Amino acid sequence: MKNFTDQRWQRLDDLLADALTRDPDERSAFLRAACGDDLGLYREALTLLESDEAAADLLGDSAAAFAASLLSEEEQPDGLGPGAHVGPYRIEAEVGRGGMGAVYRARRADGTFDKTVALKLVRRGLDTDEVLARFRRERQVLAALDHPAVARLLDGGAAADGRPYLVMEFVDGHPITAYCDRHRLSVEARLALFEQVGEAVAHAHRRLVVHRDLKPSNVLVGEDEHGQARVKLLDFGIAKLLEADADEALTQPGARRLTPAYAAPEQLRGEPVTTAADVYALGVILYELLAGNRPEMPLKSPSAALTPEAAELRGRATDGLRQRLQGDLDVICLKALREEPEARYPSVEALLDDLHRHRTGLPVAARPASVGYRVRKFIGRHRVGVAAASAVVLALVGGLGVALWQAQAKAREAARAELTRDFALGLFSLADPSETRGEAFTTEHLLDQGAARALDELTGEPEVQEEVLMALAEINYRLSRYENATSLFERVRAQRAARLGPEHPDVAGALNGLAAIAGELGELERADSLYRQLLAIERRHPDRDPLYLASALFNYGALARAQGDLDDAEARHREALALYRLHAGPESPEVAKSSKSLALVKHQRGEYAEAEALYREALALQTRLTGELHPEVGTLYNSLASLRLMRGDYAEADSLYDRALSIQRRLFPSDHRNLVTTMARRSMLPIEQGTPEEAEPLLEEPLAMAQRLFGEHHPSFALPLSNLALALAEQERYAEAAARYEQALAIYRDGLGPEHPSTAAAMANLAWVRLAQGDVPVAEALYREAAAIQETALEAGDPERASALIGLGRVALARRRPADAEPLLRQALALRRSGLGDDHQNTAEAQSWLGACLAAQGRYAEAEPLLTASARVLDHDARRSVEQDVRRNLAAYYDAVGRPADASRYR
Repeated sequence: MKNFTDQRWQRLDDLLADALTRDPDERSAFLRAACGDDLGLYREALTLLESDEAAADLLGDSAAAFAASLLSEEEQPDGLGPGAHVGPYRIEAEVGRGGMGAVYRARRADGTFDKTVALKLVRRGLDTDEVLARFRRERQVLAALDHPAVARLLDGGAAADGRPYLVMEFVDGHPITAYCDRHRLSVEARLALFEQVGEAVAHAHRRLVVHRDLKPSNVLVGEDEHGQARVKLLDFGIAKLLEADADEALTQPGARRLTPAYAAPEQLRGEPVTTAADVYALGVILYELLAGNRPEMPLKSPSAALTPEAAELRGRATDGLRQRLQGDLDVICLKALREEPEARYPSVEALLDDLHRHRTGLPVAARPASVGYRVRKFIGRHRVGVAAASAVVLALVGGLGVALWQAQAKAREAARAELTRDFALGLFSLADPSETRGEAFTTEHLLDQGAARALDELTGEPEVQEEVLMALAEINYRLSRYENATSLFERVRAQRAARLGPEHPDVAGALNGLAAIAGELGELERADSLYRQLLAIERRHPDRDPLYLASALFNYGALARAQGDLDDAEARHREALALYRLHAGPESPEVAKSSKSLALVKHQRGEYAEAEALYREALALQTRLTGELHPEVGTLYNSLASLRLMRGDYAEADSLYDRALSIQRRLFPSDHRNLVTTMARRSMLPIEQGTPEEAEPLLEEPLAMAQRLFGEHHPSFALPLSNLALALAEQERYAEAAARYEQALAIYRDGLGPEHPSTAAAMANLAWVRLAQGDVPVAEALYREAAAIQETALEAGDPERASALIGLGRVALARRRPADAEPLLRQALALRRSGLGDDHQNTAEAQSWLGACLAAQGRYAEAEPLLTASARVLDHDARRSVEQDVRRNLAAYYDAVGRPADASRYR
């Protein structure tokens, strides 16, 4: 506005004065009509309206009304001071004001819990029927949303004067734009934070909620206890449910407030609002994060709008940052900001997918897919390390050709480089329609044809051929095409062993690939033999890069963990971690991966607190290095979710599984081993919460996927199969459950061995079902075998040992030998208390059976506190079988002591 003439200023002043006399809902439409084709004037007027809106947010009224109140001194403040009470909450300070009311930092004052919260109270004078209805709607909307990046609703009620209030988690953070600038975040780091925002908005859209007022002040960024940046999305107060609205007045276009600078054109025109409005607002926020200012009309690209100050905040020279923003990021922003809703991205997921495609070097949907553009993206993908179909070519051109070209000391090496480059670029012809002859071009087609050509065309150049085949084998392995990968690795191993000798370091790479595949296929003895050969070769060549040895130790440690040898697993992982820290650096992906593997060992040992600390440390490091959209981040979320599930934190486990699957579905093909694991583990949530029938449909996809990937005799198939058996048993469909547990037990025995902890767990599960069917002798034999395996395979304090001990105690009770049951049940209770705490449902199960055992011996005074303590599980979500056991044991106890009224409560 600095170049405005006096005449133009007067015009703007008149327009604004006229607009402010109108109803707030009519102002933007009035300005649009009054400004006509003068888009610059329209935008400046909107900016001033936004300032008036900001004044309302800060002062609780428009700038003019607030100024008038100061001059007249007639209007008294409406705020609450420190120490005031609203319901059970004590006000500590006011932290902000909006058009609907004030927001306070508060604490609960009645002793129920001690936690800082944000309390939002309707402003006095606005407690009309319409505003109260809007406020109640905000409460309804927030209660429907459950996402780690959405501020959670904790409570709600009415103040003494009748005004409603909401209580939400207190978010200590800064607007996303201010946070990024304050920390001078790079473009990549800004995109990673923006993706968190997008995931939260997409979550709301899946629950039929549109935010309608996305802007930086509603997107706060803080840091968790591990120093990791976390986004929190605020203020769904003007959100519109896409479902039919009970209060028709609240669905009218003019009944909503908005922030003009971030509002979509259809919002400014007063037209119906859909999810496309949130896509537009996200486009404005993304533009601002990249360029440092909001888009102006007519719309310019972020690279064109870049200022030296914005570049400085990102630690880049202006020209360098402009070059980074040009191309994909420009067109992504502009597509999100299209005036016509139908021309924008069709969903937030589509916007996020294009950002991911840009970050990983893939062509984006927002720009025309010309041949030249596809080829540029094709070649660029190798530099960011993406193992997709085109990485077949890039691994050859970028990884092999460039490496050889850099070694130009020998003409022979240069010739090999040219040969490799020409071969790799020749693979582009495989996508030519004249070659495909109308057939669909797929990754698998490129891989298979590339291997056939390498074997045919590179026979006279064995070194080049081996490098090409290794690259193809690696990509086949990552895509779970194990048979193809094995064939290629075997070819390279045999060829290099014949050419260089079986102990040559170049043979090690093929051995590593073969061992990894054997482990994935459950061929643990073969994998062990291959890893021993690999490790021996690496240790015999100390002059080699130490990272090769570290990789061999890491992989061999993972195999030991799968075999249940936790001592060897921990020793190998610790040695690998030390090598990685020394030679790759403490802030490296290798350190993050090794920390995760140590966490898995601690997890299997039952050392849950140490495991959780290691998981979170690895997650924080990995996210700092790569952002959230990375395979290792997805795996870490999955592992951490499984730990939180085991410890009874179902809400966090569900959120973590959701994030893991969101990442994995965007990164992996539809059939991938990581998806099998995550989906199978997530199916335990409804089982643990007492709704096993909901787990069955969740298991259909991972079961079918595991069958396609591994066949029906692989441990990865046994995982979802065992969970299905548990879901059936929890519904008392014992015959079906027993058949599936028998199948899972056979798989574990054959694939992992008879002494493996997973084999013992399958035995204990089958024994539980047989005991429920009344087959006590078979149940006892299975429980005894499982307990014997666990005694040697698991740590002495591992709570996993408790299941077989409880089972043996129940068998003794069924045989009317409670004295024999008592020491077994006491040991089980001690294990669960130590590993899981007093409040876990598995601890309640052990308490209940020990109480039943003592009651069976007539020791009622000792039994009662155990049985009543176990009853706490009835107030929370718990497995159906645990709840039934607790009820039956309580009812039997009250019958035995002559209290039939109490007994009837638990029948």
